[in-house]
Amino acid sequence: MKRSFYASAVINGLCGGAVQLKDDAFYFMCQKLTVPEEYKQLRLAYSDIGSIKFKKFLKILSIATIELKNGKTYKFWIFNRREFIRSINEMWKK
Repeated sequence: MKRSFYASAVINGLCGGAVQLKDDAFYFMCQKLTVPEEYKQLRLAYSDIGSIKFKKFLKILSIATIELKNGKTYKFWIFNRREFIRSINEMWKK
């Protein structure tokens, strides 16, 4: 199963792109020149994800913080948060 969401990575501001939840991993893709190379084709295997937390920002934005088991964190603003939560929980728990 593959699900796609509009998203922005939170890296010194918002950098637009797309999140895809595939059977094997969480993917973030962005082709902007100002985005660090790491974020252009970011792949986070579900088995490497330690936790996913959401925090409200300015009462309308919800920022997802993905923390890996090795301690590294990534932050994203993901559109359609409810559907994303349902989908990531389904994929992550497989």
